[in-house]
Amino acid sequence: MAFVPDIVVTGADSPRVLVAVEAKTDEAQFDRFATEISQYLWRMSSPVGLLIFPKHLWVFYNTYSGVDEKAIKQLGPYELPQIVWRDAGVSPPVEGQQFEPLVQKLLEHLAATGDASNISKDLHSALEAHVFPALSSGVIRAAGPRSASVQ
Repeated sequence: MAFVPDIVVTGADSPRVLVAVEAKTDEAQFDRFATEISQYLWRMSSPVGLLIFPKHLWVFYNTYSGVDEKAIKQLGPYELPQIVWRDAGVSPPVEGQQFEPLVQKLLEHLAATGDASNISKDLHSALEAHVFPALSSGVIRAAGPRSASVQ
């Protein structure tokens, strides 16, 4: 079965994926998730991907400079302090909790408020360069049905 991200940001008047988001709780499987999102960005010619765990975030961006997923560059890891989750109106993620809705709420908060005051300057710069433009003009939604399982 083909990989589908957990959350997507699409153009307001287009189905084009501007940001593909993977929301995962098992950071031990980082390599697998990073490969999946990189391949997706390359195959779909999407500009940006996020890999978000409860405590860390990575930004992936498409340089459009190659003929395979080597054109995808990775920034991070960046720390996601608990206050970032609280600012978005959700409790910091805990083990066993369905994570995708929390990540979607965080993205919706960032899109609505632009408030990134509690993140590092490096993460703010990465988000400002690659993510905030899509969040402010796009539509944030689940990429497909959500299951009750936790990964």
